Amino acid sequence: GRMDQTFSVGIPDERERREALAVHLRLRGRNIDDLEERDISDYLAASDRFVPAEVEQTVKDALVIAYNDSSAEDLEGRHLIQAARRIVPMAKSHAAQIEAIEEWSKTHAVPANGAPNAASEPSTLGRVVNRRTATLPHPPRHRPRRVGEDD
Repeated sequence: GRMDQTFSVGIPDERERREALAVHLRLRGRNIDDLEERDISDYLAASDRFVPAEVEQTVKDALVIAYNDSSAEDLEGRHLIQAARRIVPMAKSHAAQIEAIEEWSKTHAVPANGAPNAASEPSTLGRVVNRRTATLPHPPRHRPRRVGEDD
């Protein structure tokens, strides 16, 4: 049978959000090192519980804000902070669903970022799960039988 492992990808912590910020700035020709460390810290506080797509959106929005800011020559940390304050993160707008997923993943999945949880105790770390017998949040879909296929 086919064997799989279930991984959870939770809400990024501050270090992971900083990495996402650096990536999305770099993709748009900017460098995180050009920003003041204080501004980066303020941005990370304003973007608490943002997922990487929301970090990306703040970068895009901040570039528009900077373009329209006649007092700025280029993107500044304050533009990122302003953009972050305008976004309602999924972690807030879908809090109940995300909390349920996070709770389920504590005992049913291995964290992809290496953070400890009940599923990653030494006795279960690296476990192999048989998809057919595992407890899943939704039952697996079965492949429809083809015409002429035996039972």
